[in-house]
Amino acid sequence: MLDLKLTQSVIRGKLDAVILDARGYPDAVKQVSEVYARFKDASQVRSVLDKYPNLVKECNEVAYPLEDEKTVDPPMEVGGFKPSEADWARKVLDGEVVFGVDTSEIPPSTHRSPSFLLINVGFSVMRYAERTFHVEGSRSYFYPYSELVDLYAEGQAIAMPSWAVDVTRIGCESDVLKGVKQEVGMVHQPFVLFDESFSASYLSTVSQTRRAKVVKRMDEMHDDLLRMGIAPVGVFYTSSSAFVTMVRHGLRRGSDGKDQDFEWRRVRDSLFFMNFLLPGWRSPAFMVRNRVGDEFGRRIVGFYLKAGLDSIIRVEFPDVLFGQIESVHRIVAAQSALGGGYPYVLQRAHEKAYMTPGERQWIFDYMNRLIGEETGIGDAVKLSKKQMRKIVGVV
Repeated sequence: MLDLKLTQSVIRGKLDAVILDARGYPDAVKQVSEVYARFKDASQVRSVLDKYPNLVKECNEVAYPLEDEKTVDPPMEVGGFKPSEADWARKVLDGEVVFGVDTSEIPPSTHRSPSFLLINVGFSVMRYAERTFHVEGSRSYFYPYSELVDLYAEGQAIAMPSWAVDVTRIGCESDVLKGVKQEVGMVHQPFVLFDESFSASYLSTVSQTRRAKVVKRMDEMHDDLLRMGIAPVGVFYTSSSAFVTMVRHGLRRGSDGKDQDFEWRRVRDSLFFMNFLLPGWRSPAFMVRNRVGDEFGRRIVGFYLKAGLDSIIRVEFPDVLFGQIESVHRIVAAQSALGGGYPYVLQRAHEKAYMTPGERQWIFDYMNRLIGEETGIGDAVKLSKKQMRKIVGVV
């Protein structure tokens, strides 16, 4: 139970820092912008960054610029970014097919017996034409714990490895996308939008084995989609400072002074571009360099997009799609206008993937009923005492 008075006290004690963060560090953002004004040659900046052999390891992620423009305007006429002002976006998307896919899950748990994994994949497909075609739904996948052990346990192990849920989730997404494409019967190249699950950067803090397994399956799915004529694109919010790190190490001169370092570390890419881009405009494209990408030779291109008056999103895709960057820019910007700052199909896919608390409880109740009908065992799905206390509290 929250101690309200103590919580008020600890928040008030650090309110100055919270206010500074809420204001967006204007002085530091101004400094970054002044240095970024020097940017005009992406290859020159890359050569400077290459002089720091441990930069990616020390900073976790660095943006290696691929285009010389400081900002890139939309490849179409842009109107308002409120859904009520987005008629222009539907016209821009005419002839395009756009997927959105998202997942939610009930993972295996030591606090529940019998243990299992249930993955719900939500999807939304829009085909824009004179008569827009729209189909959406969800597909559920169920794995008893013993099946996960049979599928993934290595050697003499009798436990499910830590990477099993990630790998299974990617496989379920791939299965749904293949099935939906076949059902809809598209002839035009569709773009499929993922959320942050597209990016492997979150794997930097897990074991090398888990990284290798998940990245391998992720790359296999992307390759499969590309062979099917589907373009995979990641669209997500991020707290990364990869672009600011590029400015800091690739453009700053010795005369700028090192005293800026501390303040610059507070400036996230999203904060910088919120002040630098107009709605619908994007940053120059960059090669995403992070520990996971370098370890496995991944070649992912990214850019930042101002997807509304108060929305900065990061867009990523395999480098083989670099020649289609205008299409990626156009589609994500138009979809974000329809969604009020975030792609509409991804919002719909999330809605379809989401499992409410009531639905989760229904799954447990349904399993109890089925097991009871087959075996006569009552309340077969059991929660640990610790989990029970979290739900009902201590009397």
